[in-house]
Amino acid sequence: MSQARSPLLVLPSRCSGLAQGSALPQPTHSTSSPDVDVAGLIAAAELALKEPLRSVMDKPAAPVSGDKHDYWSLAIYWWPDPTKADGLPYVNRDGQVNPEVKQYDRPTAEKATNAITCLVQAAGVSGRRDFLDRAGQQMATWFLDPATRMNPHLRYAQFIPGICEGRCYGIIEWSMLLPWMLEAWAPVSHLAFTERQNAALDAWLGLFLDWLLESDHGRDEARRVNNHAVYYDLLVVYLMLWLGRKDEARALLREVPANRIVTQIEPDGSMPHELARTLSYSYTAMNIEGFMHLAMLGRHVDVDLWHWQSADGRGLRQALRYLFDLVCGGQPWPFAQIKPADYGMAQRLIRQAGVVYGPPFDADALVTTEPRTQ
Repeated sequence: MSQARSPLLVLPSRCSGLAQGSALPQPTHSTSSPDVDVAGLIAAAELALKEPLRSVMDKPAAPVSGDKHDYWSLAIYWWPDPTKADGLPYVNRDGQVNPEVKQYDRPTAEKATNAITCLVQAAGVSGRRDFLDRAGQQMATWFLDPATRMNPHLRYAQFIPGICEGRCYGIIEWSMLLPWMLEAWAPVSHLAFTERQNAALDAWLGLFLDWLLESDHGRDEARRVNNHAVYYDLLVVYLMLWLGRKDEARALLREVPANRIVTQIEPDGSMPHELARTLSYSYTAMNIEGFMHLAMLGRHVDVDLWHWQSADGRGLRQALRYLFDLVCGGQPWPFAQIKPADYGMAQRLIRQAGVVYGPPFDADALVTTEPRTQ
């Protein structure tokens, strides 16, 4: 019988170093908080039981490959050109999501991830086997069943009509989904899947990892100098650790200071590539969270990214301090933010930073300002 897996995204405590830690609460439906609405979680799982199983076959058309098993998504900030009769080529509107994205696979993948996370956690608090079985059915539908499974690549992710069939930037969609899906799945995989199914899932993940490392899209994404590179590393390292490829994970994580921290974080903690965006708060917080997740993964191979600092002061702690000073300093967010932003994310990151670093990251720090919109 397969054995349970342990979560990989773990916060170290200040007194335990890298050897021990506590599981990071899931971003949605977490049952680790005393404030969790258990009844609401179970109600959401009841609804998930009634929802159809999601797959890449749900989209109304196929990409240029002609194979609906290929994941296909639209670049979210690209819109039809209103000056052209056919709208082609599409034009960029940074920070403005084109509603056409709903016609493709990304929303379906998000629904599948949310269903799995919700069902597994509801099974944990209720003991109900039907929740666990449904989560297993959704995992099998997405990854294993020949009629519905996704092909293990993202060649056609974030295509732009009139410009490209897909691009490297689409990889981040699965950096945002797959680790959380597997975090929920890990403790119950031995209960909901047979050994053969778990082996088949690992085989799929191995092929996907190989594609990330060897494809042109994967190599291009690894060369980015913003949040895309951080989340590429996050996805690759997570899969390496899941598959037991620890030496490769360690080697990649050891390159994070030179390849990601020094190139993205300034000595004052700012991240210019993110601050230049029209959603500067959102991307700053998101990129810091990506770095924090890499640091969590580092503890499994004795790579300490939490405390790494360059000679001129660049590091994760400094980036967190920069965010802390801005959102808790009583002043409006001083950079562009064209949509209302959730300062709860900053509070969560600051709370997690307090677990690792202690003061000045007060776990009860109140965010006293809201991002400026324009």
